[in-house]
Amino acid sequence: MKLIQRCYLQKNIEFMEERKMKHDVIEELFSKYYNDALLYTLSLTKNHLIAEGIVSDAFYTALKTADGEVQNFKAWLLKVCRNLFLNS
Repeated sequence: MKLIQRCYLQKNIEFMEERKMKHDVIEELFSKYYNDALLYTLSLTKNHLIAEGIVSDAFYTALKTADGEVQNFKAWLLKVCRNLFLNS
């Protein structure tokens, strides 16, 4: 029983560490690229509230679907913003 508990505890610790690392990466990407994405989207929409909504949706979409293969996150994020704008 103790071996099972240790394995479970180890898996839980690994999961929490991985989750914290993902949170740190997301936070870094958001603080690094939010303003650029907002300014770009503002240039498309000419409306601050709509631009904020698109950027929020773009970050959600990008982070939900992104994998380790993205070479240039900023370009990819701006493309997501553009596509969301065109589809709205």
